[in-house]
Amino acid sequence: MFNWNKKEKPFVSYSGMGGGGTGLVFGGGSSDGEFFYLVIAGGGGGGRGRGGGGGAGGYRTNFTGESPGGPGTTKEDAFTIALSTNYPVQIGAGGVEGPTSDDRGFQGGPSIFSTITSIGGAGGGAAYEPISRLTEPAAYEGGSGGGGAGQVSTPTTNKGKGSNAVSPSSSPPQPVQGFPGGDAPDSNQNGAGGGGAGAVGFDVNPSIGGAGKASSITGSSVIRAGGGGGGGDTFAGPGGPGGGGNGSTSTATAASAHTGGGGGGSIYHSAAGKGGTGVVILRYVNTMTIANPGGGLTLSTATDGDFKVTTITHPDSGAIVPGGNATGNISFS
Repeated sequence: MFNWNKKEKPFVSYSGMGGGGTGLVFGGGSSDGEFFYLVIAGGGGGGRGRGGGGGAGGYRTNFTGESPGGPGTTKEDAFTIALSTNYPVQIGAGGVEGPTSDDRGFQGGPSIFSTITSIGGAGGGAAYEPISRLTEPAAYEGGSGGGGAGQVSTPTTNKGKGSNAVSPSSSPPQPVQGFPGGDAPDSNQNGAGGGGAGAVGFDVNPSIGGAGKASSITGSSVIRAGGGGGGGDTFAGPGGPGGGGNGSTSTATAASAHTGGGGGGSIYHSAAGKGGTGVVILRYVNTMTIANPGGGLTLSTATDGDFKVTTITHPDSGAIVPGGNATGNISFS
């Protein structure tokens, strides 16, 4: 009989007990029964025109010894899987960069696994389109916040601030999953770095995108969800470690696909960088098999010791919001 108060090999299946099995798998015991996720949303697009870097996509995980993005977070709760049940999955597309001169970037798309939702990274600010957490409260929040941009309109007070990351104070409330974007001084000529899952975006000069977070859920340590670097007229910063796009005084770079990185900011007459597509990674006991009924997603499964690790990505690595999120279902047997 399974002892619920003792850490021992957990109950992995339930069948043949009058009425058929429910296929339940219980986590929280030994490693044989644990189920882990890493869910990263699409990154925000960079701003064009003294452009701030895009914020990284929201970063949520329950993997042992790791925590979600943002300050003060702790490992999320154990997750219970039912066999032969469809679980919805969405992979967030990257936010498009500011489309024309002096336009802010767009927010990335949310990534979803079952009840776990990571919010898309906020777009970076632009010279005539502020994203300031002080003058535009809550309007431009994201999984991580976008970098602010030097403003040229008046009054300029506090309009160059970056945007916030979502939090329990957001409407609707959200779990913390990233850091805010950096700030640009009023009437400055350059943009700040976008926030990353692991750090706040740097203020103007150096304008570096906030660092992402390292996860070993696949069996190897990989950094993802870095913020985009700020760009502008006279100075630009690199993207944060974890796929953030580089800012530029001309054409910025896009974030790396499948990382949820933010795009780089740019000068007004050259293109900013789009955000990177998100990713969902699942780690589960190797006696289970995953399927994608109906398609719509790209699955890649590897083995790490007693576990399988499935990485779920967008079929189009360059997909952008609006309209570019990939959706489907997965099931286990």
